[in-house]
Amino acid sequence: SNAIHDYNGTINLWASSNADIIFNDRITSENVSSKLNINSSTTTLTANGKIILNEDMRSFIGEVYLYGGELKLETDARFFSGTVNLSSGTLNIQNNSIDNNIVIDKLTSTNNVNLNIDVNLKNNSSDYFTINTVNGSINLTSINILDISTDNNEGSIKLFNFNKAPTINILTTAYYNWTEYIFTNTTQAGVLNWTKGETKTFKEIVNINTPNKRSVSLT
Repeated sequence: SNAIHDYNGTINLWASSNADIIFNDRITSENVSSKLNINSSTTTLTANGKIILNEDMRSFIGEVYLYGGELKLETDARFFSGTVNLSSGTLNIQNNSIDNNIVIDKLTSTNNVNLNIDVNLKNNSSDYFTINTVNGSINLTSINILDISTDNNEGSIKLFNFNKAPTINILTTAYYNWTEYIFTNTTQAGVLNWTKGETKTFKEIVNINTPNKRSVSLT
């Protein structure tokens, strides 16, 4: 069922820091002329909260704009498929599962945007984007490791389809049961290498200065 169906108009969503907006039904549009503005702050309203998607949003084929806060994709939900413009805030697709079929027609992002993802290092899989046209950059700020390989100390994951990826700024080190996993860019756009590092204590992880973001997964 639909929560909202738009006919060539504009939808504005504002979420405050203490009040999420949760969609358990779909947002759809009649055609590509529809616009969805998320957390576009005004002089009287600051919107930096969370929009949570629990349904299939692929039938909204218009333009989506994220201006701040967090856009969260939950398990079994499907992301918007049209034009997605990320100006600021966080695109959070961490949901303890691998979403390997996030298809977007056009993606524009900036270095004010953070990306949170799931990866499985046991089979070298990750959340995966297929994009037709892409521009800009994005900050990888949180990596949730679902499982690891006991046989390999290094590998690679594909986050975006070949040569259709934004510039990825990796600003985090990931930890699985206190062992660090270091992710780096490769010469192939959208593909990241990972290397197993040292096992550290909680205090050691907290006191690390660079990078200033750490992603810890515990089982």
